Amino acid sequence: MTAPGRCRGFLCGALYAWCMVASPASRSETPANESRFVGSYWAQVVPPANFAYSCRTGWHAFSFGTQGYFRYDGTISGNWWLDHGTNIRVRTRDGELLILFYDGGSTLMKRRSENGSGAAVFGQELKQYRRCDTDASPVVR
Repeated sequence: MTAPGRCRGFLCGALYAWCMVASPASRSETPANESRFVGSYWAQVVPPANFAYSCRTGWHAFSFGTQGYFRYDGTISGNWWLDHGTNIRVRTRDGELLILFYDGGSTLMKRRSENGSGAAVFGQELKQYRRCDTDASPVVR
């Protein structure tokens, strides 16, 4: 009786692995539209920062590129992607992961950092970012 149980576990595992590979829900095919985040800065508004200056220079602001790269504060960079909901996940080149919640309008809120207790790059306090109304497209490489 042990053999069929093991076989069933193996078949379930193989089926799960096949479903994960064949699933259309990959990073490039997320249900949210990635284009709404690219083309302008998302500048910090909480805690208050100089929003207009941030929109022009990228200081305390995110910029998201079409190739999956982001830049924060002009110096911190890494990869970004949309998760299964409307959250943006960013991972710095040093491995720090940050989740930004999108409200469906023009605001991103820092939800949490997923690197334990440190969160040295993005800090621990609540932060909120608003999309800048600007025609200037930031360059993200």
